[in-house]
Amino acid sequence: MATTELPGVWLLDAFRRGGVDARSLSARAPEQVDRVLRDPAGLAPDDINRILIECAALSGDSSFGLHMTRFVDVSMLGTFGYLFLNAPTVGRFLEIAVRYYPIFYRGSRLVLSMDAGCVCFGYGPPRPTDLSPRHDNEWTLGFFVEFIRERVGDDWFPNRTTFANRAPLDKRELRRVFGSEILFDQPSTTIEFDSALLDHRIHESDPRLLEILCGQAEALLGGLEAPSSLEAEVRLRILEQIEQGAAKASVIARRMAMTLSTFKRRLRRENLQFRALRDSVIRDVATRSLRQTDMDIGDIAHKLGYSESSAFHRSFVRIVGQTPTKYRQSMRDARPPR
Repeated sequence: MATTELPGVWLLDAFRRGGVDARSLSARAPEQVDRVLRDPAGLAPDDINRILIECAALSGDSSFGLHMTRFVDVSMLGTFGYLFLNAPTVGRFLEIAVRYYPIFYRGSRLVLSMDAGCVCFGYGPPRPTDLSPRHDNEWTLGFFVEFIRERVGDDWFPNRTTFANRAPLDKRELRRVFGSEILFDQPSTTIEFDSALLDHRIHESDPRLLEILCGQAEALLGGLEAPSSLEAEVRLRILEQIEQGAAKASVIARRMAMTLSTFKRRLRRENLQFRALRDSVIRDVATRSLRQTDMDIGDIAHKLGYSESSAFHRSFVRIVGQTPTKYRQSMRDARPPR
């Protein structure tokens, strides 16, 4: 398998954006880096702890784990990330995170509970680790806090944050992200906030796409094929293949164990057109990326399998009716002031 096809390449690329040289990291933690490349979801907690500790040392960034939220865009998380981008409320977002976290990472778990109007959202491995989990804890909780804040307002902070690790010498970056109420050496790593926030709407969700994505996530949890309608399955297969530029009818037919002629015949039988389905997936992913992230348009084009931004530009104009730049600006202009 070529290195660029390994499932963990995106994670090493995120480390690189944080100032970490991949060769130096491989020299310091060769076994862990190999596991990152081949099975990032299956890393043991101390594997990721070791890697993040080495990344902090190599980059000279004592808050490297917390800063990982800057280096990883939600669209890089595959099905898990697309679920987040289609969650209609904060509550549904957190429910999805807890339910489907094992398809992203199996070494730890997320927990959501509520008592007397207070929500507690926690993270951690099932057993204590040998190495300090500080960077992993800060990365994970920081991701969820930043994701919520970007959608509910810059002035939002958890009521309280607890960490199951020792306090760092410099707490300024933690206070910037989590606010002033932070405790260390606690039994668990959690954020707490008022339950009213659960109903806050965060996305213009497409219920049908969310249903398809949840079906895929359920299949990944169980290691099974997801039962679905032909339209839903084709949209899902397109979503899986689109970043590799392989979302062609012939490829999708092969993935569904059909000949191309059989695939086309089944689409016609249900009054479906492959190009329209593919355009629909491109529209969903592209418009959400433009509305809800600050990704460069060239990067969005690459995520959608376009080798050149100009080709994505033409497709977007054909599908949406305006350029990506104008669409993004119109969405920002329509956004209510915070």
